[in-house]
Amino acid sequence: MEAIIYEQDSLKLLDQRRLPHEVVYVVCRDPFEVAQAIRQMVVRGAPAIGIVAALGLSLGARQIKDGNFPQFLSRVE
Repeated sequence: MEAIIYEQDSLKLLDQRRLPHEVVYVVCRDPFEVAQAIRQMVVRGAPAIGIVAALGLSLGARQIKDGNFPQFLSRVE
């Protein structure tokens, strides 16, 4: 059982609130959903929260279609 599954267009997080009775994944498709999952304690533990936050940023960055680097960087920030 994996706690974090990163796919090209989504992040699947093992819902820590449902363990040990159920194995349920929360699917996040953008950084805002990832932030919400962190706030709702779907993910627990400082290392896991840091990893999930970085992957959420990556999801958001992949969605930016601006043509040049300065515009891209501005949107990421």
